Amino acid sequence: MQDLDTVATAGRDALSLGVKGDNNSIIFNSIVMDDLRSVLQDEFSDKKYTVLLCGPRQNDNENTKKIFELLVSELEKQKIDLVLGGNEAGLGIDPDEAYPHVEEANYVRNSKCNSVIVFASDCTTYSQLSLLTYAKTLTLNDSIDIVVVPNVSVLEEHPYILTGPFKMVDNFGKVFELSKLNKEGVDDIVDRIKNRRMLFYQQRRGRKRAE
Repeated sequence: MQDLDTVATAGRDALSLGVKGDNNSIIFNSIVMDDLRSVLQDEFSDKKYTVLLCGPRQNDNENTKKIFELLVSELEKQKIDLVLGGNEAGLGIDPDEAYPHVEEANYVRNSKCNSVIVFASDCTTYSQLSLLTYAKTLTLNDSIDIVVVPNVSVLEEHPYILTGPFKMVDNFGKVFELSKLNKEGVDDIVDRIKNRRMLFYQQRRGRKRAE
């Protein structure tokens, strides 16, 4: 396989590559595409990208907490700006001055973040997910991504949530089942966030060229 040199341009609809070697044709197989994606991810690795991260309950099991802590650690390694939602008060909300659920919804609706990740396993986190998915529909910014990490065994007891916010996430986001999540699964979430950051800045660059 030929070595990919540097990415010269990365517009919305086209990529311009420098390829080492005499034969400059590129066969876009999965290996080449993986290399290309890695190059582009690295190109935008220092760009600001904010994730509203709504973690598990305090009394969730230890494995869930370890998965969450690992995810936080891996996202921080990728220089992702993390804002903790829920009871963590990452938005700096004074409960005597404002309503936390409204402030979180406005944070998404006003496009203050690029992605949302919600660990959903009880009524509180289901309510949080319901509100944030609805807030997503109110924003004109269709680039906001939502990832949900549910406890599926509990979810099956709540068809309203299953056919509502979870169905919405299936349409414009991604569901990662908690029971199937391990180190590899955490890497998949991190890779998705890296890809979303890459696409976000590619699209912005493409729009600037079109103006």
